[in-house]
Amino acid sequence: MTKIYREESFDYCYYVDENGFIVPDDEAEQILRDERNKTQKRDERVPEHSEGFISSSEGFAPRAGA
Repeated sequence: MTKIYREESFDYCYYVDENGFIVPDDEAEQILRDERNKTQKRDERVPEHSEGFISSSEGFAPRAGA
């Protein structure tokens, strides 16, 4: 399992792996979903396409006030 970390820039955020390489948005979403599903009860797991995750074509939005 790949460990990822959230990095924030002045006007956007992204995820990097333990080697410092940027992880694509769709891959980061899948890794986060898998991690969350490991720790939650079976009936609380996140479905494959859930609300709250952005589509891979949108990317991460800039922070407010940027």
